[in-house]
Amino acid sequence: MGLLRLLLALSVLTAHMKGGNIFGFRLIYGNEAVECFFMISGFYMALVLNEKYNQRGDYFPFLWQRVLRLYPVYLVVFLTTLVTLGVVSFAAGQPQSFFIPWFQYAHNFSPLTWAYLIIANLFIVGIQLVRFIRLDPTTGDLGFTNSPDAVGALAFSFIPQAWTLDLELMFYLIAPFLVRRHVLVQIFVFVGSIVLRLSTAQMLTPDKSPWFSNSFFPYELAFFMAGSVAYQVYRHQQPFLLRLRGFFSWFQWVFFFIVIAYSRLPGLAHPKFFVFSLLLFLMIPLLFLFTKDNARDRMIGELSYPFYLIHFLVLILMFPWVHSLPKIMQGPLYAAVALGTAYLLYSLFERQIDIYRHRLFDKQRRSPSVSLATKTKVID
Repeated sequence: MGLLRLLLALSVLTAHMKGGNIFGFRLIYGNEAVECFFMISGFYMALVLNEKYNQRGDYFPFLWQRVLRLYPVYLVVFLTTLVTLGVVSFAAGQPQSFFIPWFQYAHNFSPLTWAYLIIANLFIVGIQLVRFIRLDPTTGDLGFTNSPDAVGALAFSFIPQAWTLDLELMFYLIAPFLVRRHVLVQIFVFVGSIVLRLSTAQMLTPDKSPWFSNSFFPYELAFFMAGSVAYQVYRHQQPFLLRLRGFFSWFQWVFFFIVIAYSRLPGLAHPKFFVFSLLLFLMIPLLFLFTKDNARDRMIGELSYPFYLIHFLVLILMFPWVHSLPKIMQGPLYAAVALGTAYLLYSLFERQIDIYRHRLFDKQRRSPSVSLATKTKVID
């Protein structure tokens, strides 16, 4: 599962390279890679809530653990982005990158605009709205305005991809009430989300903008729930899945080839992603079952989150040095530097936070920390 998560993070990188590629491959399109992440998250949360946080009173400890999993590394990347781009802007004698819209419009922000943008950037909560709302430069207010002079609020986000983390947090709030339900209830929620999307998407986006289709939580809930149902397959069909061990290697290589070559495969975008989503749903239980004890694969997966957070800053800082190089070299260089930076973030921060989280859980359960840290890491 770890390799898949990293490939999806690389997919988002190539999407933000605006047509860039890694050795000629773009992998999965960025928006679709995010929805695959949501499905994987649904699987892991169902696993964690059914096998680890399954006692009375576990709701708030579960939420606190998820916040610790997401927020500290986010805060480190956010502060690193502020400081780094601040230094670059000072050296250049003018604002650069994310600072440009702030210098252009911040003097006219209303108090509510200031409050929202600071809270959203600093604490993630509510940041998904930057994909929907716009700034009216004449009033300094944020809203659903169609003014031709309006500026998309996404321009004021220092980690633009963080809107997905806000959706993750929303799912964490309701996951304990959904993923332990009977599988038919989970399927009902999944179908309800799909029906809602199909019946209202045109109403919400008459211009067929993609923003609402992959940023609106009720629509995206279908992917989280698909992952939760995939966990039910893993939980209740393990004897059958184990009989596929002999074929797994072949399944795995075919699947990863499809992930890598996805953008080159024939077919219309929506039908192709629909077929791939079904394949992913079937592969998640197999991938987890046969790779959960693979330390190397798990380590690769650990890098996917810091990679996802830091890659945008890496693209910005490297662009002046890389953009004149041949296209075939740009993607691998971006990926290598982002991967190296992600490893530093993991080693210096995320791993230490994980140790603290495990100790915190051990304290709650009043059990020896050493044994728990080894037993529960795989389902964290």
